[in-house]
Amino acid sequence: MSIKDLKNMPSEITINEVVDYLNKLVETDKLAIAALVENRVHCKEELDCVTKIDGDGNHHVGLLGVLNGLFNKSIMGIYKEGDFQGFEVSYQVRQTSNT
Repeated sequence: MSIKDLKNMPSEITINEVVDYLNKLVETDKLAIAALVENRVHCKEELDCVTKIDGDGNHHVGLLGVLNGLFNKSIMGIYKEGDFQGFEVSYQVRQTSNT
């Protein structure tokens, strides 16, 4: 699947297709995708199922949190010796604070 195929993607997509697509993006521009994945923004507490909470109790959300909330599984960033490599799926069901 190429990056331009996004317009032609089916209305239903699997987590594995998302990971394949993300890894294609990594092949195209690894530094940009790594920066995007590592970026988180402040958000409301109501997004608690897809956020991280810092030491001060502030909520932050990032791209992987949103995708993981959508699929109720974990798409994980893979690092080797601190260098971002790509993505893979963890098949453990995520626990959220709403369940």
